[in-house]
Amino acid sequence: MTDPVQHVLPQSIEDEEAILGAMMISPVAIDRAEISGLEARHFASESNRLVFGAIQTLVERGEGVDDLSVKALLSDRRQLKAAGGGARILTLCDKCPAAANAREYATRIVKHAVLRALVTTGTMIAALGYEHPDEPAELVAKAGQLVDELSDGGASAAKVGIT
Repeated sequence: MTDPVQHVLPQSIEDEEAILGAMMISPVAIDRAEISGLEARHFASESNRLVFGAIQTLVERGEGVDDLSVKALLSDRRQLKAAGGGARILTLCDKCPAAANAREYATRIVKHAVLRALVTTGTMIAALGYEHPDEPAELVAKAGQLVDELSDGGASAAKVGIT
């Protein structure tokens, strides 16, 4: 029997698109995203991870960041289609209500990433209980290790008040 309730992992595609647009509009937004601890792994959307990665590369190279430079880099990497296409990249700036709110967008993205990790870890722990591949004491130790890994990887979680 399958669970009739379908759960969507915590995410905010709107915040993801807003921060990407903000970063292409304002260098200050790039700084605010960095201060918030935002990393590519925090994005729920693969296409948004690719765009963020392109922005990071341009920043690391000391090159200007805007929608055209991001589009060109994604094209050079042969990732433009996977990032949603050229038209999508060019519309991301329009999806940013206010570049001044970049820190809030980034903080919410990190928070959702921590919540997704919590759900994933909980699912893994539940699987240990259902499948019981080892003795109970070993399963409890493995569950504790999974929680410890979540806590260790949660440096960004502390920044948003999760831990």
